[in-house]
Amino acid sequence: MKVQKKNSLKLYGRWRLEARHIKTGELIVKDGKNLICTVGKGLVGDLLIDTAGFDTGLTYQAIGISNTAPTIDDTKLNSKVHKADDEVNVVTAADADDLTTLEALLNEIKGDYNAHRVSTTFHDAADTTNVVDAANASDLATSIALANQIKAMFNAHRAQDGVHPLDDTFNEITSDDATDLDTCITLANEIKNDYNAHLAQFTEASRKAATSRSRSVNEITITTFFTAGESTYAIEEAGIFGHSTASVTPDSGIIFSHWLVSFDNSGGVYDITISYILTIG
Repeated sequence: MKVQKKNSLKLYGRWRLEARHIKTGELIVKDGKNLICTVGKGLVGDLLIDTAGFDTGLTYQAIGISNTAPTIDDTKLNSKVHKADDEVNVVTAADADDLTTLEALLNEIKGDYNAHRVSTTFHDAADTTNVVDAANASDLATSIALANQIKAMFNAHRAQDGVHPLDDTFNEITSDDATDLDTCITLANEIKNDYNAHLAQFTEASRKAATSRSRSVNEITITTFFTAGESTYAIEEAGIFGHSTASVTPDSGIIFSHWLVSFDNSGGVYDITISYILTIG
């Protein structure tokens, strides 16, 4: 059956950024077109057939610092914790399953982490605060001491002031401190996994729930307000997210649309309002 052109349905998205100076009231406006991601199109389909979890619409907007061009295959923003992925200091030792493999794993983690934290290839500044200086693992007692110190130093490193372009809110080591061989093995294996994930972690600069959502005939407008303190970044990208899993947590939900927007608010002197306008034509 031939589809009549006049009966076709198309979605047209555009965005508008309004930056208002918190002291002078100066208003700067930027706007542009966007692309709708493939998973976003799937989101529309599932909303129409009331698939479980797809009944909350578009509810969150996020901003990021990456100027990588969006593509229809995107499932998240392109911003990352580091200036570049660290493919040099990856822990490759086998997971621990006895004291011998535990010692080997912990000693490699110590060396790789200490090299990673001071590298300005990957960081805005070297982390000279969260140093792992416990003795190398050579028996159970030194293994326990080293594992517990690595946990504490790495967890602090993830959000050390001035070190990362964006803090790592994902890869917190949550295993209990080691007290014996079994708990030390569990902790060491989690450290390896969380640390390796940290080296190439995607994230967002800031994310907020939509301030308002409205429809006028066939045009939907979703607006989100970021205070100057919530948007103190050189903003390069933004996106809008839906699904019941969307929340304030970075990368949560399903991305509907992704676009580039260049506005330097690193001085934190502008409140930012981002509006997403979707025309159903």
